[in-house]
Amino acid sequence: YQYRAVTLNLLRKYFTEDQQSVISDAPARVELVTFAEKDRMLISTVDMGHEEDIREIAPFTVSVRCDRKPKQVCLLPLEQPIGFVYENGRVVFQTAELTLFDMYRLDF
Repeated sequence: YQYRAVTLNLLRKYFTEDQQSVISDAPARVELVTFAEKDRMLISTVDMGHEEDIREIAPFTVSVRCDRKPKQVCLLPLEQPIGFVYENGRVVFQTAELTLFDMYRLDF
């Protein structure tokens, strides 16, 4: 976690929020990973602090820079629709409560 914190602090210092592809108010123990494909984007939310205990993490906000509005955002694997807002080139949505791992899909 030490190197991750240093890297994140450097990125935040030299890149404005508008320049960052993903912004979140998730707790520090949550890692977000994105996979962009032709007509969709996958966003994984992973609780990296689960070695000690498994606990639910309250919902948090994710903001992703996108050049177009998605048709939908859904929580996988059940494809549960998630409400979202698209403005100023960003998709913003609230996650579900997180236990270990979740994946969201943005369909364009």
